[in-house]
Amino acid sequence: MNVTFSCADWSTMSGNRAAFIQGNFLGLLDGLALGHGRDFWLEPYPIDAAQASYWMDQYCEGNPLNYIVTGAYTLMEERLGKGWNVPTIPAE
Repeated sequence: MNVTFSCADWSTMSGNRAAFIQGNFLGLLDGLALGHGRDFWLEPYPIDAAQASYWMDQYCEGNPLNYIVTGAYTLMEERLGKGWNVPTIPAE
């Protein structure tokens, strides 16, 4: 994911650039979920790529100066709860 993509990029994207930025966003969500062993797309209820992209539309409208990567982390926390990215350390 190019972390320099901003909400301004997201809001003004079109054509091939739109597909590229959205693909990066969806890939970032997949990677974050895989890296933390959570099923982002099913927990706590199923969503699809169009719904995640719509969520980002709304996020960027309200946060035009933020970066897409910040929105992705916010969406992950909204779906999986605070601390979703903190590893669980087994008790000894």
